[in-house]
Amino acid sequence: MELIHKQKLFRDYLLTLLGFESNNYTHEFSSYLENIAYVHRHLDIIPESEFDDSSDYADYYCLEPEIGYIKENFTIIDVLLWEKNIRINKNYTFKQSRSYITDTDLANFVYCPVGFTLSSTFDLPESVKARIGNKLHEKQVLLNFTGNYNYNYDDAYSFRYIDLINKKNKAFFMDVITSQLLYSGHSNDEDAFYNRKEEFKGKPDYVFKSSHSERYIVEEKFVSEETGDIFYENHKIQLASYIHLIDRKAISYGYLVYWVYKKNDHKHIIDCRVLKLVKNESLINYLNKVVFKVRKFKKTGYLSLNLKKNSKICAHCVHVVLCGHKSRKFEHVEYPYNISHLNLYNADYPEELKKN
Repeated sequence: MELIHKQKLFRDYLLTLLGFESNNYTHEFSSYLENIAYVHRHLDIIPESEFDDSSDYADYYCLEPEIGYIKENFTIIDVLLWEKNIRINKNYTFKQSRSYITDTDLANFVYCPVGFTLSSTFDLPESVKARIGNKLHEKQVLLNFTGNYNYNYDDAYSFRYIDLINKKNKAFFMDVITSQLLYSGHSNDEDAFYNRKEEFKGKPDYVFKSSHSERYIVEEKFVSEETGDIFYENHKIQLASYIHLIDRKAISYGYLVYWVYKKNDHKHIIDCRVLKLVKNESLINYLNKVVFKVRKFKKTGYLSLNLKKNSKICAHCVHVVLCGHKSRKFEHVEYPYNISHLNLYNADYPEELKKN
């Protein structure tokens, strides 16, 4: 929904208040955030049990099954107002520090070092996309292909998933079908894999033993068809950490699996894309470099930044409302995150908005 003139004035006022300067980067950031603001609608979710359909705000919300009531038109102004109010009220929930690193730490660091320290410092609201992914994880789709699976084409559920097997992913499915399931990481056992020697904690989705007696990992993600054909680096490093750090001798390889769902229908899986990572010197070196950088950052508490001015990454980031670095004011970041980066800045309220 395109903003009207006065909304644009208010948007620009909020951006200045949050530390943005008037330049090309800010223009690109705000333009992109306007288009994808809905991805941050998790900031304003009302649980179904708490929703009052007789209230004045009821008409502005719609029910998203298994998620709650969500504001129907969530705009850039909503995102910026949430951030302003968080900074004013200092509504920060801090996490306890820990000595070990996790698979999620490595994934966050590869995506953005600032995001890593933010997620390590604060408890953050779970995005709608993450909630959808967790709901789909609970279905354990891959278990339909394990053990003595019944290939009953009369069963609509079985047929739908069997139909996802194609030339590109057939080798993966044949590996799973002929393997023994050793572990499924969807239980509540949070300490399933903790390597004390490496000070690493990780929780893969599945561990299998192949027909050749090799152990391997399967890490699954649920992505929209908008994702395209790429496999994200943060997901690759997460899988690599399971392959090498859970047990340096036990795991031989792993699969990164993308279950692809329709853009507006996350219950309808339409494709399965698979990337295989084999434990080799190249993979281990890549992983070790990232682990070294993360540990060094945690130890020194300081990291110089060379952030690329990619406005899309910042606008789309789940940490957007707690990140003072997206304004590009700072050339370093601390661990844990320094809340002085979340100060508000001087901004003149537009005269035109003061008028009745």
